[in-house]
Amino acid sequence: EGRIRIGVPSRHVRKQKNVHDRIMATIITAHIAPVVASRAQLATSRPLSYSRASSSTSATSKLASYKPCTRQISRVVCAADGSKGFAAGPSKKGNKRVNISSPADIPKGWENAGKVEEYDAQPRKPIISPYTKEAFMVFMFEGKFYATEANGTAFKYPLVDAVISNGEKGPVITVPLDGTSYDLTTGEVLEWCPTDNFVRGIIGGLKKKTAPVALKVFQTKVASDNTVIFKGQRE
Repeated sequence: EGRIRIGVPSRHVRKQKNVHDRIMATIITAHIAPVVASRAQLATSRPLSYSRASSSTSATSKLASYKPCTRQISRVVCAADGSKGFAAGPSKKGNKRVNISSPADIPKGWENAGKVEEYDAQPRKPIISPYTKEAFMVFMFEGKFYATEANGTAFKYPLVDAVISNGEKGPVITVPLDGTSYDLTTGEVLEWCPTDNFVRGIIGGLKKKTAPVALKVFQTKVASDNTVIFKGQRE
């Protein structure tokens, strides 16, 4: 009696852990979850591209400008195929062009992402497929187009506000909420849930034991009539 059993947490330690868990849950519920929900609602309420038979609606709202990330990230945490390794160098060429005279000629399995000129004022656009109802994001960065799934893979935070910058091996897309960075060309995870500020320190701890998940990216082309198309998930 009175001896402490080794390996069994004391009542005080268990109580502290319960308090810590409750605090984290309160912070996430009160501050983080509403932000994610509001950004998801905003992403789906902005002008979208739908059918191949009609041209997409021009976007009118202005996006907030971001200060480019100055960190040069090259190490790949998780490759798009689930393996570990290093990203291949980016192509210096623009998107491949295909001969299409009208949106109705877009091949099966490809999605209409609007006209090239629409991206001059707003270099990113959320897209919802009329076929699969899947959500995507299309970005124009330094004259080239990239298509990804609509949300980050750590906390499903919408990429409509993602920061795109130049990395050592090509464009890098970073999720504002959790700071996860991906190779925009391949979808490889470059940095998974860094804990570099207060909020990320909390939510990053929740993913500490979770394996990084690569971002889905899709092939993009520019048609002869300046329509941007990408290969969706519909066969």
